[in-house]
Amino acid sequence: MEELIEENQLYYQDVKKILVGVPKFTLINLIHPEPKNPTEARFSMHYALASVLVTGRFDVSSFHSKALNDEEVRNMMKRIEMKEGEDFKETPYIDNEPAVIDLYTYDGHYYHKRIDFAKGTTVNPFTEEELAEKFFACLGGETEKNKKVLENLRNIEQIPDVRFFLGMAL
Repeated sequence: MEELIEENQLYYQDVKKILVGVPKFTLINLIHPEPKNPTEARFSMHYALASVLVTGRFDVSSFHSKALNDEEVRNMMKRIEMKEGEDFKETPYIDNEPAVIDLYTYDGHYYHKRIDFAKGTTVNPFTEEELAEKFFACLGGETEKNKKVLENLRNIEQIPDVRFFLGMAL
C-alpha cells in the first residue's frame, strides 16, 4: 500500500474501493475487518491498509485508542475487501506473505500492485535503519538507554554474561 501511494501520489479521499488478494493462510489469520480494540487491530488487514492510507503509517502508535477510533480510518476500512487471491489458491500455506492489491478511485483510475515477499520476511528483510526505527518505537523512543540495549542486542554473541544484558533491558 505504501508503494502504491508513493508511486501514484494517491490520497485516501480519492479511494473508492480496495480489493486485497491473499493466501488462505493469511485470510484465516487476519479475521477482524472492523477491529474494536488493539488486539483485534493486530489481526486486521482492513485496519492496516486503512491506517496507511489515511495516516501515512502503520506502527506501534497505530494501536492506541485514538488511532484505532479515527473516523476517517474506520470509514476507509469499509471500502476494503479481502479475499483469497486467485494466484494463491493452489498453495495452502505461503510463508512469504504475498498479497495483490487492486485499488479503484472515484475518478475511474485503477491501480494494481503485487508483493511476493512482505517487508520483514527473510527474503525481504528490514534494513538496519528500519529495524532500529521499529525497535525504538516498541520501546517508547530513541533514548540513550534504548540505544545501548540495541547495541547489546546487535553484539549479543560478544557479551560474556547474559545477566549484564538483562540488566540493561530492565
